[in-house]
Amino acid sequence: MPCPTMPEAHRPPHSATAPQPLVEPAAGRTAWWLPSLVTTALVLGFYAWKWRTLSAFVMSIDNHEQFMQDFVAHYYPMGQRVFVNPTPVPGYLYTSFFAVLMAPIAHLDLPAAMFVWGALQAIGVVALGLTAGRGLLQLGPRATAAMLFLVMTSLPVLDNVKWGQVSVLVTACVFGACALQHRGRSVLAGTLLAFATAIKLYPAAFVGYLLLRRDWRAVVAFVVGSMLFYCVVPAVALGFDAWFAFERTVAATAGSIDVAANIGSQFLPNVVLRWGFLHWGQVPAPAWLTTIRIGGYVLAAVCAGLAAVSLRQRGARATIPIVCLLLAMPLVVQTSWTHYFVFLPFCQVALLVRLVSIARAANGSRRRRLAFGCAALPAASMVLGSVFGFDACGGWVHYNGYGVPLVADLLLVAATIVLLRLGRDGADRSGPDRQA
Repeated sequence: MPCPTMPEAHRPPHSATAPQPLVEPAAGRTAWWLPSLVTTALVLGFYAWKWRTLSAFVMSIDNHEQFMQDFVAHYYPMGQRVFVNPTPVPGYLYTSFFAVLMAPIAHLDLPAAMFVWGALQAIGVVALGLTAGRGLLQLGPRATAAMLFLVMTSLPVLDNVKWGQVSVLVTACVFGACALQHRGRSVLAGTLLAFATAIKLYPAAFVGYLLLRRDWRAVVAFVVGSMLFYCVVPAVALGFDAWFAFERTVAATAGSIDVAANIGSQFLPNVVLRWGFLHWGQVPAPAWLTTIRIGGYVLAAVCAGLAAVSLRQRGARATIPIVCLLLAMPLVVQTSWTHYFVFLPFCQVALLVRLVSIARAANGSRRRRLAFGCAALPAASMVLGSVFGFDACGGWVHYNGYGVPLVADLLLVAATIVLLRLGRDGADRSGPDRQA
């Protein structure tokens, strides 16, 4: 005898977050990891065939011959001296809290410390794929493996590993915080976001997501956690005066750095400056660059507005506001190195899944064609953001010089605008993260 179904209006809130029909149903609990394990082995095998040696990989991805150069030159020596001489080493632009975190690793000799940091990098890459795929998008085993493939073949992720950077670990924390918030673990979500912010400050922008969700417990946890991690822990460890002087020195150094001429910067005005020089042999006039900078800020504000709009639309996935905030970051952060774009695979999959879902549910052929056509934008972004797009560009000079990571980001901004237009015209009402 079939069980009676609960009327739609009386279903508990968590029923709105059941996996969408487009996403394959989760398999048995003991087997979900197997496709991801096979994918990992295949990608690593491909890289072993492609580069043969670690040094070949390092020199292929960017210009410095030292593997994990940022760890070797900045994090490791900073961890060694933080309790002896708590002043930033040259080139260290991170918080004193992160320096304190580095101290235990820095007490190892350099080869052992590099091994530990390399292991953390590998864990971070896997965590990035799993928190994005299973944590936020609720993908099934095969779709999660596809997400992990995109993450592992993402050029920004490889750039992060090459330099030994923190972008993968910080972004995984942001994804984890958002996933915890979706599951009602507000205090843990705010605390984890505060931890990420105390390492590198730009994750603080995602408190805006908590505000949009009106999750006040998470906001309070973020504020308390930020004070604890950013202020209290290093101030107790180093002394208040040393902590304050450390942070003031880092802020002054960061504010004095000019990265406009650095080929690695993907900040919009810097990319346009390189376009002008490469194509016309001259740098655009300062007035043009100022206009472009303002235009980038306006577009970032539009992305923030889209995040708010997407939460108000019935049928809009709660992951889309996260996408909007992530895509706005390179339009605001003036360094925006290639490894900052490790979020691209998540945004690409989130938008592609949503657009295909709308196309399948569309009643009119025009709307269906528009949704499927717009799906080409995240698909193109996937190619541009991957190691395959990197190879097609002929290497890191052209890839970074022409701002390919930024172009991949802007394609997703355009896809988001079309997606929310489709949603306003009558989006599909089914699927996870539906807003009541």
